[in-house]
Amino acid sequence: MNWIERTFRLGAFLAYLFFLIALPFMVIWGWIGFLLSLPIDAVAIYWLRVCGYRSIRSRLGAEGASWGDRPAIQHAVSEIARRLGIRVPELVIKKSGSHNIGCFGFSPNRAAIVVTPSVLEVPRDELLALVAREMVEIKSFRAGVRSWFAQFVAVVDRMIGSHRGRQSLPFRLFLKEAIVWPATLIPVWCLLVRGAENELDQEALRIAGVSPLVLATGYRRIELESGRVPLEIPVDLRGLFLMPPRFEESLVKSMFPAESLASRVVRLEQLWRSAAV
Repeated sequence: MNWIERTFRLGAFLAYLFFLIALPFMVIWGWIGFLLSLPIDAVAIYWLRVCGYRSIRSRLGAEGASWGDRPAIQHAVSEIARRLGIRVPELVIKKSGSHNIGCFGFSPNRAAIVVTPSVLEVPRDELLALVAREMVEIKSFRAGVRSWFAQFVAVVDRMIGSHRGRQSLPFRLFLKEAIVWPATLIPVWCLLVRGAENELDQEALRIAGVSPLVLATGYRRIELESGRVPLEIPVDLRGLFLMPPRFEESLVKSMFPAESLASRVVRLEQLWRSAAV
């Protein structure tokens, strides 16, 4: 993602957020309400951005890894960071029986790689390829805009109650179905960046210096194992992982369609075969 696209997407999202907060005040008090909304806008943006890293880390319930605790992945993270020319991200471990890897952070200067314990057990080259793939997300600022979205959806989710099956009151259900989730459609467009996956895969392969078949194997393992044991995380953190977990709620499923790594595995295998000819 180049700086023009990044600036446009974040600018459109912040303008929408500003409008969303200011609108009720303006409806009631007109231009005076607009002025009254400015401090609230400032606090909202401050919380979303400045407190965002700590907030996402807290909602993940992940533990930081001290240097030397996990030498294989810590070496991989530091080596890929050196090759990409970015600051070494924090490594956090999400205790789960699932098999997944993700990243978050609002800039390459303060970001984190999050893994489940089973990822630490894969072969070295596969681990290097998966780490490189996530760190390319950080370098390209895709992790940054997804972190903005995670913060926004966290606020929405708090307004409508937990997504984990708690019974909704009729008014809350109406608020969720008719107002709150539809209000996230513009942030979905602004911040959930799709496309360019093949280019990023190839960049990760170049940085890691491994065969396309290695990354394809990593993708296949993640899709298979994460299907067996779903990753239990809040809905707002779904987009931060390589293989996003699925949720049963219809509106959540419409906003976050089921994703598969199968097409990317096929392309990587084709790339490997073409290179072998």
